[in-house]
Amino acid sequence: MNQPTVSAIVRTFNEARWIGETLSALRGQNYPIPIEIIVVDSGSTDNTLEIAAPLADRIVNLSPGTFTFGRALNRGAETATGELLLNLSADATPIGTDYLRSLIAPLEAPEVVATFGRDCPRPDASPSQARDAETWFPATGPLDPARRYSNANACIRRSIWEQFPFNEILKGAEDLEWARRVLTAGHRIVYVPEAMVSHSHPPSPRDVYARAFRQRQTLCSLDPAERGFSPGHALRFWLGISTLDFIYALRHHYAIKWFFHIPLYRVAQAWGLYRGARSCGSS
Repeated sequence: MNQPTVSAIVRTFNEARWIGETLSALRGQNYPIPIEIIVVDSGSTDNTLEIAAPLADRIVNLSPGTFTFGRALNRGAETATGELLLNLSADATPIGTDYLRSLIAPLEAPEVVATFGRDCPRPDASPSQARDAETWFPATGPLDPARRYSNANACIRRSIWEQFPFNEILKGAEDLEWARRVLTAGHRIVYVPEAMVSHSHPPSPRDVYARAFRQRQTLCSLDPAERGFSPGHALRFWLGISTLDFIYALRHHYAIKWFFHIPLYRVAQAWGLYRGARSCGSS
């Protein structure tokens, strides 16, 4: 059977630490035809582009101040030539040379229009991040794509993107919004836990707050049921999730510094979720 052509769309912004590793992993995939690699950059000021240039087929630069996740993906897809579009964050490094084969295998079924793989925490991830990754992207499926689909590690048919381009207005959760539209239209999206990437976000409370705020704000705009996150909810979230993190850290023998980090990480997340819900009106 002929293998489909694949275009990898890799979003970057100051990703010098990981971009070389990620693109090299793509180049090293056990796939019979070359993968087209398109880097979509949002104004990097480090040496991201210098590292990416010899490994990428094309670099697309977004105009200053125009970045959204959806716009970056759409600009990359517009220049892609592959039948399949592999959406990958620059800091999401494929694990193993059969990563791509695993991710696209379910697409042999015509009713499947997209797949998404498993995020695995990097060795330096905080216990909160590591536990979240294991909870949200477990080693076995299935998962509900309406709540878990992620463009950090996903593959979609180009033909489905042409029908359902990504929302360029949303500040976050463009992947979940896209998945819900596609599922509502009667298509299938499949979780592939064998398609793993090493992926962890910065653990600083400021970054944690910003991500939580952005995600909750967007989800509230899509589903009014997401608005019900009161101060009581935030407090219970902080206490309950922090407790689970402490247990996880003890079982996995984390250094003592992380036990001080856990409550800060989770309070920033709880506050971001609360403020994000409030920004579009809580119930």
